[in-house]
Amino acid sequence: MSKNKARRADLARQAIAYLSEHDVALAWDFSAIEPPPEGIRKLLAPYFADGEIELSTSRLLCDYLVSRLREDHLSTDDRSRSVQDHASACRVVCGDG
Repeated sequence: MSKNKARRADLARQAIAYLSEHDVALAWDFSAIEPPPEGIRKLLAPYFADGEIELSTSRLLCDYLVSRLREDHLSTDDRSRSVQDHASACRVVCGDG
């Protein structure tokens, strides 16, 4: 493995570990450029406020990031080790963190 690939693989492992130890913060809001009409905003706002959208989307994002890091930067041997455990250990915070 080249020095650069080894460095990127090590960085990917660190990023996966970071995701398992720290929160992924997401906040949902409407587009400032093209906001929805007030009626649509009022209809959707309670769904944003209940936290479920942030929680489920944050988990999906975390799992996606871990998966892509593994596929893009880690060898087959590295992928088969405990790295996969980090995906399920991702913590999530909703809103502003």
